[in-house]
Amino acid sequence: MSQQWLWAAVPFAVVGLAILSLTIWKLVATHRGGLVLHLPLIAEQELVLEAVGPMLLHGEGPRFTTAFADLDFRLIDLSDGAAVPLSGVVFKASSSGLSTARLSLRAFEVTRPGRYRLTALGLSSPPPGAPHALLIGHDRRGRTVAIILALVLAAIAAVAGLVLSALIVVLNR
Repeated sequence: MSQQWLWAAVPFAVVGLAILSLTIWKLVATHRGGLVLHLPLIAEQELVLEAVGPMLLHGEGPRFTTAFADLDFRLIDLSDGAAVPLSGVVFKASSSGLSTARLSLRAFEVTRPGRYRLTALGLSSPPPGAPHALLIGHDRRGRTVAIILALVLAAIAAVAGLVLSALIVVLNR
């Protein structure tokens, strides 16, 4: 085998590794940058939403918590008293660390900034144990899926380039 293949495989692996590291960084930045509000899990509260667009309501608590299982939510725009339609999330995004987990609960659209009232129906008292919270964030599911696909493709390119480089070196001995 010629050395030309080696010179083609090495840059392929390097570019794959570079894209892989950039997509990991972008995935972490997308996950962290989407948070708009962090709220306690209580039966009723007023909040101010300055951001507009598609949003997600997340529940956060200890791993394996069932505190959000029987809850339903209502969001009222206080400027006109209209209910903001909350829809269920078909593909519930979840993320978890060592001690806490976050689960998508409802999707909704904020058309104008302002004051809102969020009601957690079915919550009589805060759940016992570790603190639970509600988070409102931008809906970044589409962007996250695209980044994950890029991450998989970059990993395939990096591994293929590394394996091809090693194979060429071994076969040229």
